[in-house]
Amino acid sequence: MNKNGTVNERNAILMARRADRHRPQLKYLIVMKLTLFLCLAFSVQAMGNAVAQQVNLQLKNKTLGDVFKEIRKQTGYAFLYTDPAVSKSRLAQVNFKNTDLRVALDEIFDDQSYTYQISGKVISILPKSDAPQKQGATKQQTIDMYGVVLDSLQQPMGGVTVHAIATGKQITTDKNGRYELKGLPAGSKVVFRSLGYTSQELQVKQAENNIRMRLMPVQVEEVAVSYNTGYQNISKERATGSYGIVTANDLKGKLQDNILDRIEGQVAGLTSYKGTMQVRGKSTLSGVSSPLYVVDGIPYEGSLDAINPSEIAQVTVLKDATAASIYGARSANGVIVINTRSGAEGPMRIALNSSMKWTPLPDPSYNNLLSSSEFIDFQQQLFKLNPGTMPAGYYVNEVRQLFFDHAAAKINDDELEQQLNVYRARDRRSQLQNEFLRSHALDQQHNLSFSGGTAKHKYALSGNYMKSAPYEKAQTNDRIGYNFKNTLDITKWLRMETNLIGSFTKADYDNGFLGMSVYNGSSKASYLTFRDENGDALPWYQAKSQTELNRLTGLGLLDESYYPMDELERQHYNQKDNYHNLNLGLNFKLMTGLTLDLRYQKEIGNGYSKQFYGKDSWFVRNMINNATQIKDGNIIQNIPTGGQIKETRSDRSSHTLRAQLNYNESWNDLHEVYAIAGAEQRKVRNTGTTTYRVGYDDHSLSYKAIDEKSIARLTGTEALGGSFSYSNMGSGFTDVENRYVSFYGNGSYTYNKRLTVNASIRMDQSNLFGTDPKYQYRPLWSLGTSYHIFKDPEGWLDRLSVRATHGINGNIAKMSGPFLTVFDSGINDYINEPSSQVTFPPNSGLRWEKTHVTNFGVDFSILKSVLHGSIDLYNKNTTDLLRAKVADPTYGWSELTLNYGDMYNRGIEVNLNSTNIKTAVFSWQSMLNFSYNKNKLTRIENTNGAPIYYIQANQIREDKPLNGLYAVRWAGLDELGAPQAYNAKGEITKSFATLAVDDLVYAGTTLPPYATSFSNYFQYRNFDLSFMFVHYGGHVMRGIMGDYIVGTGISANVDRQTANFWTKPGDELDPEKAPAFKQGASANMKNIWVSADKHIEKADYIKLRDISLSYTLPSKILDRYKVSQARVTAQVQNPWRWSANSEGLDPEVWNGTSTSPTRGTLSPTTYTLGVSLNF
Repeated sequence: MNKNGTVNERNAILMARRADRHRPQLKYLIVMKLTLFLCLAFSVQAMGNAVAQQVNLQLKNKTLGDVFKEIRKQTGYAFLYTDPAVSKSRLAQVNFKNTDLRVALDEIFDDQSYTYQISGKVISILPKSDAPQKQGATKQQTIDMYGVVLDSLQQPMGGVTVHAIATGKQITTDKNGRYELKGLPAGSKVVFRSLGYTSQELQVKQAENNIRMRLMPVQVEEVAVSYNTGYQNISKERATGSYGIVTANDLKGKLQDNILDRIEGQVAGLTSYKGTMQVRGKSTLSGVSSPLYVVDGIPYEGSLDAINPSEIAQVTVLKDATAASIYGARSANGVIVINTRSGAEGPMRIALNSSMKWTPLPDPSYNNLLSSSEFIDFQQQLFKLNPGTMPAGYYVNEVRQLFFDHAAAKINDDELEQQLNVYRARDRRSQLQNEFLRSHALDQQHNLSFSGGTAKHKYALSGNYMKSAPYEKAQTNDRIGYNFKNTLDITKWLRMETNLIGSFTKADYDNGFLGMSVYNGSSKASYLTFRDENGDALPWYQAKSQTELNRLTGLGLLDESYYPMDELERQHYNQKDNYHNLNLGLNFKLMTGLTLDLRYQKEIGNGYSKQFYGKDSWFVRNMINNATQIKDGNIIQNIPTGGQIKETRSDRSSHTLRAQLNYNESWNDLHEVYAIAGAEQRKVRNTGTTTYRVGYDDHSLSYKAIDEKSIARLTGTEALGGSFSYSNMGSGFTDVENRYVSFYGNGSYTYNKRLTVNASIRMDQSNLFGTDPKYQYRPLWSLGTSYHIFKDPEGWLDRLSVRATHGINGNIAKMSGPFLTVFDSGINDYINEPSSQVTFPPNSGLRWEKTHVTNFGVDFSILKSVLHGSIDLYNKNTTDLLRAKVADPTYGWSELTLNYGDMYNRGIEVNLNSTNIKTAVFSWQSMLNFSYNKNKLTRIENTNGAPIYYIQANQIREDKPLNGLYAVRWAGLDELGAPQAYNAKGEITKSFATLAVDDLVYAGTTLPPYATSFSNYFQYRNFDLSFMFVHYGGHVMRGIMGDYIVGTGISANVDRQTANFWTKPGDELDPEKAPAFKQGASANMKNIWVSADKHIEKADYIKLRDISLSYTLPSKILDRYKVSQARVTAQVQNPWRWSANSEGLDPEVWNGTSTSPTRGTLSPTTYTLGVSLNF
């Protein structure tokens, strides 16, 4: 009673401490919830307070086209017109100051032969109608006219303007396209107008008149396309850097689960190989290699899974120094800027998007494993070569046990064959799917969003729900996400922005047995099933034999029998993860052209995982027995009975505070200046706690205390081998905090909208950098220029521009720092005392890696953008590469992270976009992205000089690319089937130990230098079809090879090539034969075989990454339900692939870099169905 009371009291204290520890996070959650409530209140209050947009215009002797451009610059409104003469009309003088946009437009068009109409963010320019006729003395015949207006697809058109010239009356068609005008003079004219359609004019002669509208070739003043750096928006005309833009429209046919999968292939130079996203190759050895992600203007520390891909407005990839250098010491790997959707002026819009994805089980034939019967034959062949011995106490595979019993005359030939035939007929896969696995994984996503606003206030709110049902029947995962974006003009000089992003993730399922772990048979023989032919559950054996299990139970220990059918519910996993991001901004208009931005972002996240092992689980029974000692006939149970639990808690937080001045001004329509200057302070902290408890009861939440020090390493136990170690159960604490302070500036000057010069500078300080003054206060900078050589909308060459930039980007290393860092490694197994180790020695000279980037680019457009694109050439020279270097061990550590390497990345990128066919009902567009990247280490000290290091993994070497793959020169098998190799002199050796590094051959890089994507988009009436091919090439991998068999105790199915080994003289002449079986062959013999250059394969591949078909329902069906748009999309991912290797391996899943390559699990074709509704 007292003991339990003590434990419960301790639990209460722990819970109180945890509550105290989490109070800061609770405060932040309360603040976020309060902020969300206030913003929603502001939204409701401000919806009705429409404040008109104001303009400032002082122009003399300018055309309407000049006026349109200035209004567009100040307001973001685009102008649309059909008559080219509109833009050439001249105005003597325009002078407005803080004038309502509509008032200004009324005065501008007062003396013109045109008028205007505003719809959303588009201002349509229309011819003025004739003045209404005055009443005459003679009475005219009148007609009541009615009818239906149809679009080019013969569907009813709502919202068409119907203007009676004679009476001046103007109406719009209803949702069914119907209209009615009464009392029209016979012979008068009626005009039908709609945005994007040619106006139709009709003379009144009869009552019923049905009108068909025709699409018109629209001349649209080019809407300002800009890229977002996170600090500012830069228009395409002023861009000097290299960047790529992916808009929401580019992704409308994509249904992938996350944003990174959706943007693959959309930007030249952005690659996604084996799930790793990179911009212009890899330029670090030990530092951060992934791009910097920026969400709504602030660097993002959370998981990108928290961002709903349906709410992405634009993704910008910053690639060169000028585009990315504003991020300083974190920009060398490129920057990916993600902007979520904002509200727009207009009534509330509601959008609902839902999708379901089916992923069938992987094709098991890809693994090329022996069948149950073939594997038994293989085992029998090995047993005849060398039966070996039965290790006492250890489990022996069931079939091999039969061979031992037969050899010992325990069973005769007939009995052996009879029992072997039972196993030959068994295949676990059907039982596996019946008991543990689904035939397909099912993922569903549902997104509901609301947006709208007025000129003063705009809002966007969305909620997202995702449910995942993976292959395991017992498993489900849920995630709820939200996104809120609010913009409020509090006064004429103050705007407030509030952005909220968050997600709640949960997983809760039994995991005592995972069916996918034994799906392909490479971990357990395929003839081991869960039930016998009578349906009775069968046991599986782990490490101990049945004889050993009987011995343990005979001593009074626990029964360790393992039945997969019973284990599933004896273990349970629970995981929860919350993430919240609050982004607040204030914009002050200090004076004309000068604004001040203040922005603050707070990220908080916390995770919790719990792995519970029930008291009857095999895991607990095995641990208790392994730790048990028997002394003088007494059983000493060092691990108490009861369940066991491992809990992990993590807390993540970051805050960013930024103040920035923005200045822009123009003079005489010739000179434009844009500049920003600011300061930023940032802190990121990650903490974690892991605890392991035994004797745990999940109902009373109590556990039993143990002396971890005394059982850290036990000898004389009943475990196989007689020893037990408790120190590896994983309890511990982590606390990492990184701080940054930065000052930056950026400015550009544009002359006559043709020549632009840009410069930027940034200075970073961080606790990750060294304290040596000579390495501090070194700024990162860039210079860039662009020139529009040609810009003529009327000629065949629409636009031709050149760009050139140079600057320095930086990269940090988070695995080291300037101060001594010690890691508490727990109880030492051998001395049973607490121990620590130095993880990061002090280094006052530590500094960020520097990358000098030079970029030359050309942008062009031909035949009114029928063909347009860009070409970029770049050179990235990286110095001060960080890498661990062997140190004098007398200092107390064996390695020290230093800046002592150089490398370069050079490449070319091509982006081509074409409009192949465009008619009123059909269009076909294509996009090609191509990139080539070559890297090389120009200075590095090879600390690992032994050849073994070069074949075990990707090895770096001076004057070679990163991730180089090395091999031995294959000399074939000798007359006894032993592997042989050539050294550099052409001499044959049979031992890898005799080879030096210079005897190895460089086979190539395992990273693809070439990356290509080719996309096509077709539209026919209401149907849209798109597909994308991706290609990665120019790299190599180790191909499939038969295992070098050095023992006969193989207990799981093997690749068919393993069974094709040397068995008799003459087999060495067959190049497909694996070496002869050799019991206990040395690693020096095996390494020759597994690293032979004969196994090197090309890793090039092409995949049809996705194909999508969409259908937009006709408006006549939707109008009755008050739905503005409905779209159904079907997408298939990875339906086809081609590989350059001879074995049909999929390089995306094939682990072909080590000397123990595996085929991996083939990525199955997935099928997704999505529905989108707009109201």
